[in-house]
Amino acid sequence: MSTFASEKREHGNAEKLFAKLGAYCCLFLAVGHFLSLFFFDWVCKFYQMEEHIHQITQYGEFVPYLVSLFMSLTLAVGALYGFSAAGIVKRPLPYFRAVMAFIIVLTMTRACIGIGRLVYNFKFIEIISIILSGGIGFCYLFGTNIRLKYKNDK
Repeated sequence: MSTFASEKREHGNAEKLFAKLGAYCCLFLAVGHFLSLFFFDWVCKFYQMEEHIHQITQYGEFVPYLVSLFMSLTLAVGALYGFSAAGIVKRPLPYFRAVMAFIIVLTMTRACIGIGRLVYNFKFIEIISIILSGGIGFCYLFGTNIRLKYKNDK
């Protein structure tokens, strides 16, 4: 076997590992956001979000639930595209490159904003959020970059 072929296979394995890791993180967060709908008051107290939720409820009592549901669905779609990048979902998904690029930019932006927020208001939960969002972004960046690089190779 040629060196290039073995290198390609190693990159393919690393790509799939990163994509799977990012997809499982997205899936974990999607399930967490969905389950938070059933324990909303406790989750808000635990994450110290009462002030933010109070501001959002000025637009309607149901709005925080809709936001959480939207977050859950968005993260589930992110997981689906991550599983596609890992090769677990065999059917090609529409706009794969554009959606993956959007997810990478969105998660990395979320991590950067979180770092900025730490300067003004340090919270342990913000560190967890930064690590997860940045981790998903990096996993998808490394998982899809290699895939796009070797896209035409069989």
